[in-house]
Amino acid sequence: MIINLISTNNYNQYNIELAHLIGLHEAIYLNELININDKAIRKNKVANGFFTVDREYVTKRTTLTSAEQKEIDQELKICTILNIGEDKDSVSIDYSKLTTMLMDKNESILKGFVKEVKAQKKQSKAEVIRQQLKKNVNTQNDELYNAYCEWIDSVSNKRGYMDKKAVIEGQQVIDNFCDRDLDKALKIISIATVNSYVDMNWAVNTYKKDYKVSVNMPTLQNIQQLSDEVF
Repeated sequence: MIINLISTNNYNQYNIELAHLIGLHEAIYLNELININDKAIRKNKVANGFFTVDREYVTKRTTLTSAEQKEIDQELKICTILNIGEDKDSVSIDYSKLTTMLMDKNESILKGFVKEVKAQKKQSKAEVIRQQLKKNVNTQNDELYNAYCEWIDSVSNKRGYMDKKAVIEGQQVIDNFCDRDLDKALKIISIATVNSYVDMNWAVNTYKKDYKVSVNMPTLQNIQQLSDEVF
């Protein structure tokens, strides 16, 4: 029936002040959690402040997917508004922290708070990307695996970007040039890590240059030993 389509049951509300502070989707989601919490209390389904979130129900109410909901859970956890139980679908709301946040008139504190949340969110996404890149490291040697992971972290942190292609091609360059020489491979990867080279060929070229110098240019100690033997 038409009345079912335009009924207030099909509408959702959110706190405007909270939306300005933590974001629109976050405010809508938190409002839905508060409603679920209220229903859970009336049905005696709250244990130590924790209640269970039906992800499919929240998706129908907000259009937010389960993954998006859990991402917001982490943001609200950073805000100290939400606590997450051992079961990731079990949460509790810290209403004291929530009301304090809304009543605090110190704009500098609020702006700093929002900045911290956004920074944590950005860092979390970057970490997910790095972990996905590391899944493309193909080796059974722990030392070599860790070296590649350090290379990925170095490039990601300094350059701000890296992709699957660079990781795969970097390993191919190492395999072709080193011919199973682990020490040589670790040295080249170390050069790439220190210099945050995306292209492993740059590290190989640096290694070639340094190796040539070390072979053709004897050290002072070697010169002294040679002098003693001759004279």
